[in-house]
Amino acid sequence: MKAKKQTSKSPATFQVLANSRKLMIEDADTSILQAAECAVRINADLNAFMHAAHGAFLHASPSTRERLETVHLMSHLDDLRRRGILAKA
Repeated sequence: MKAKKQTSKSPATFQVLANSRKLMIEDADTSILQAAECAVRINADLNAFMHAAHGAFLHASPSTRERLETVHLMSHLDDLRRRGILAKA
């Protein structure tokens, strides 16, 4: 009986070289600057622009969104405990 060959199911890793990373950062800076210039030209509300930029960043980084949600939840629970509304474990 032949043994089946195990195939790796781990996701491919993406390695960014220092030079490539620098170019990506420069591209991101340029894109952000262009978006800000467009927002100024159309007289967009600053808070709306910042909210959209923040939302786009969190959409691109789900782990950051999850971390911020966890921090917010823990802060809310701590506040409820401090006020005596929620029992301490």
